[in-house]
Amino acid sequence: MSICILYTPELIDEFSFSALQIDKTRINNFAVRLQENPTALAYIIEKFARKTSRKTVEQKNQALFDYFKLKGIQKDRIVLLNAFTDENLTQFILVPAGASPPSCDDCITVQPK
Repeated sequence: MSICILYTPELIDEFSFSALQIDKTRINNFAVRLQENPTALAYIIEKFARKTSRKTVEQKNQALFDYFKLKGIQKDRIVLLNAFTDENLTQFILVPAGASPPSCDDCITVQPK
């Protein structure tokens, strides 16, 4: 008899702030979860209000990458997805090795600079 373990993504946090604001406490908590799970990936889904400027989106994306780097999280463990919707929304999702990534309609993947 073999045992099949199913791994599923876990929504760690979900919140809404202004497009440029990052919450360092929430990022710290997510970074700790990543450090406790060294084979997991961090999926960050950033949904921006449609009126958000490209410059603001780029600044927020870079701030997220920079802060995770400061916390010791390698960029190859972070998948940042952006989409435009009716309101700002951030989701931190922990994806264990072997789990299917979360789906995000109309999202584009952002590469770190």
